[in-house]
Amino acid sequence: MRRTSRNVLRLCLLAGALAGCGSEAEGLSGLSAALYLPQDLAADLASVTIYAYETDRATKEPSCSKFLANTDFYDTVRARDQATIVIGTNDTATLELPHRGNVWRIYARGYSFANQFIAHGCIDGVIVVDPQAAAPTEVDLFLTRYPPP
Repeated sequence: MRRTSRNVLRLCLLAGALAGCGSEAEGLSGLSAALYLPQDLAADLASVTIYAYETDRATKEPSCSKFLANTDFYDTVRARDQATIVIGTNDTATLELPHRGNVWRIYARGYSFANQFIAHGCIDGVIVVDPQAAAPTEVDLFLTRYPPP
């Protein structure tokens, strides 16, 4: 069994630019994510950049399979927002998104201390952010080393 380490990070998908991710964001819809990665990757990982892509409800595009099969795909479609978290800190990623659509695909890229791309992951399935939700939606995000060993 492969051992993994778990780093909890907080992602907020906010409907406006005036709110933050702290106590002042209470009552706003959000996304809380737990980041999982193999222990051998954890030692090499310096930061993770999280991207949010508006997802077509009918086609479910962009798809995770496209992000994971082609490491440059993330740069060919327009991310609605992105944020970077430094590993080992209490950083919070805040992604500010409009209500329009309310369906999102989350893709993450991990970087080494030399700022080299070494890992990625995608939440398979789309996320619907409910502006009326009392608590954030909770999801798991798994990063895997790239290229695979």
